[in-house]
Parts: sequence; structure tokens; C-alpha cells
Amino acid sequence: MNRNWSTTAQILSVRQSGEDNRSVTMLTKDKGIIQAVLYGGPKSRLRSLVAPYHSGTIWLYTDEVRKSTKISDFEVLSYRSELRESLFKTCAAGLCAELAVKTHSGADFAETWLYVSSFLDGLCLVDEQESRIALLRFLWRFLSLLGFQPDPCHCERCGEQMCLISSSAKIFYSLHDSAFYCTECSMQYSDNPGFLLNKESVSYLKAVTTEKPGFVRNLKVQNETILELQDFLLHLIQSFVEGKLMSLDLLQRF
Repeated sequence: MNRNWSTTAQILSVRQSGEDNRSVTMLTKDKGIIQAVLYGGPKSRLRSLVAPYHSGTIWLYTDEVRKSTKISDFEVLSYRSELRESLFKTCAAGLCAELAVKTHSGADFAETWLYVSSFLDGLCLVDEQESRIALLRFLWRFLSLLGFQPDPCHCERCGEQMCLISSSAKIFYSLHDSAFYCTECSMQYSDNPGFLLNKESVSYLKAVTTEKPGFVRNLKVQNETILELQDFLLHLIQSFVEGKLMSLDLLQRF
């Protein structure tokens, strides 16, 4: 049975399909990830509207016999043109879109929608330096959405509160155990691959987990910590996602 319907959608990717058509991947609040076809050549009005990171109300036509969905119309409510003004922002938005697709928008469509839309909107409002910190918060929270966020507050072995250790001590994250260990306990896992993080890095992850977003956005983070957390979180998110995240190659160059 054929049917027309509409939903609120964020366009995640657009790829050429044949000579004039495009294959569109979008995130919706109620159905998660949806694939649809956009028909029409270069003169089609919809081609300029259905573009990556645009969001709004989309009208779709589903042919259940052919198992295909096509885009009939799209009312853009947010263009997010600022994402194309910075290479880093473009790459960060690309990673966000890839994660939503490869994880099938997580277990909760509405929650994934909130994470993705909030992150993309936030990138449009800040400069490039602040967007780097925003990416850290998004990745850490997305790990929580997937159920893979490790506890940064306590040593997995002895239970020590690691945010209370001296500022010069390092905290070890074991990739093998997917867990944090204090300096003393980490000596027993010295052969395990992992990351050594400074106290500020661990304290920041704890704040993202336990504090309100407005409070966390106002925290000052040293550039050394930003780079340390970026390496750590990009590696961590890739280890939990099947298949290569193409956006990582570009982001790891910054």
C-alpha cells in the first residue's frame, strides 16, 4: 500500500544515486534513521533544501510494494550554514552524523535526536576553539547513550576517588578492561594498552557526567587537556563502533 506521511528530520548525508537522483540519510525523532531517495536534476528546488545538517519538516511517500521511500517536500527550519565556515566544525558535524548512522541512532530515537540536534546547534554558536571542547562533551555523552561510558570517578580495582588525587598524578585507562585505574593500581596493568590522563581530564569528564550543561560550558580547559581528551575519546568511540569512522581521519589531523 502506498502512503504519504511527514516527520521532523535532520539530514545527515546526501549521496549521488544515478545521474540525477540522490540517496538521503536522515535522523527522525520517531523512527530513527531513515533512507530515502530525492528525485530530480540540478534544477530541482529540493536539491538545495535537502542538504547535510539542514533540519525541519519533511514529507515522504512510501511505496511498500517496492520497499522504497521518496522525498516529496522539505520545509527547512534550520540551515546551520555556520558548520560550513570551519573545516573543524564540518568534520565534527560529519563525525556526529556518522555515529548516529552506524549506531542506528542508539537505543532511544528521541534521546539521540536531542544529543545530535543540540550538538549541531551548539557548533553554530561558538568559535572553533569552543567547538573542540563541545566535541569532547558530545562524544562522552554519546558513549553514555550507547551504554559504554566508563566510570571516571573511581578506580575499578580499589575504588579510590580519582578526582581527589594530587594534581601531578596520572590516571590510567585500560583499553583491555574498559576501566579506569589509579596510579598505584595501574602498575599491575602496565602491559595493557591504554591511555594516561591528567587529573584535569578526569575531572572534566566527571563534570560532564554529573553537572548541568550550563555549568560545564563555563569551565575553562587547558589546551593540553583538550588535545589529550580528544585523542582519548576519538579512540574510545571508534573502539565501540563497528566499521571505520571516516571523519576520524580528518579530525585526528587537528
